[in-house]
Amino acid sequence: MALLSDALDPWIATLLALFLPPVLTYISSRRRRTPKHPQQKLTTPLRRPLTIVVALHTLYTAYTLLFARPPNLFTSLGLPLSAPQSRIHAALLVKLNETTLPPDFDALLARLASFEVRTVLVRFGQQTVQTCTYCKGLPDYALHFLPSLLLSYTARALILGLVTVSGSLRERWRGSGVAVLVVAALADAYWAYTVPIAIPRPNTRDAPLTMWHDMLFTARHALFLFLPLALHLAPPTARPPPARLTAQTLDAALARTHLLRYASAAVHRDAVLAARARVFWEREKGAGEEMRADDGVRAAALAAGIGFDEAEAAVEGDGWVGALKLSGVGPGSSPPRKEGPLRALARAAVESLMGLFQAP
Repeated sequence: MALLSDALDPWIATLLALFLPPVLTYISSRRRRTPKHPQQKLTTPLRRPLTIVVALHTLYTAYTLLFARPPNLFTSLGLPLSAPQSRIHAALLVKLNETTLPPDFDALLARLASFEVRTVLVRFGQQTVQTCTYCKGLPDYALHFLPSLLLSYTARALILGLVTVSGSLRERWRGSGVAVLVVAALADAYWAYTVPIAIPRPNTRDAPLTMWHDMLFTARHALFLFLPLALHLAPPTARPPPARLTAQTLDAALARTHLLRYASAAVHRDAVLAARARVFWEREKGAGEEMRADDGVRAAALAAGIGFDEAEAAVEGDGWVGALKLSGVGPGSSPPRKEGPLRALARAAVESLMGLFQAP
């Protein structure tokens, strides 16, 4: 059923699909606020309104699929496609409980005198045949049927635009959803126009006639039913923090780093704080020694590339004597050892941060 007219409805739906999502995106961007706790569960104030939209659309589509299917003269009367006009006329009078048929049914029966029109009814439905008064062949009926088909897909593209509007945390699924609709629309139109219609002969074992319009209607609305629901329930995508927030975080971290330099020196000027710091670091040292002595921890650290075992350094030339001469250590000292991966990484990190602690 047309909202305004068959000519205006596709244009209105297309304009809404093009301009309504950008308007909602602008409104969402004006209302967006930076979350105080970035680690909290991903949510959005648009979640509840979008849930209501999806629920209403799901109910409407389910109602259309179950209770508002397009009429089909032959399936409702239980007649074969090759039934003569007189039989169709008598069956209609019985079903309508009338003595004469309405004018639109008389015009439909007159068009059904042509076998080609009956195949058009199988392809594009009874409503296309009944409402197109100027159509003469298959191309005319196809052009008459195409706007209503595109209108249904355009309306669902509008729904997908609402479900994946900016701020819904489902923006990355919009392209996939629209691509599915485009492919489905092309396949729907192509199949309805080109599928061969094989009418079974009476009293034979030929396969029953497939009413392709009814089948495509069911498949189309099943897609309309589940696609917006699937996108609405898809995993959310966290928005990357804005550059301004990142710069503020880095400035705060740098200020804390400078504060740490002054706080470390201030702790040792107070006897109580110095004692507490000494106890804390002794406790940390004991915990570290216990962890380093554990064979499981050593093996796991080595497998992760952060091992802290220091291997003996290989020295060429004069052997250990040459190494001792270079290091200035006496003959009674232990052999030189090579730093482990964890110590090397820690040394590199400290050296890279030493520039922050230099006096201006």
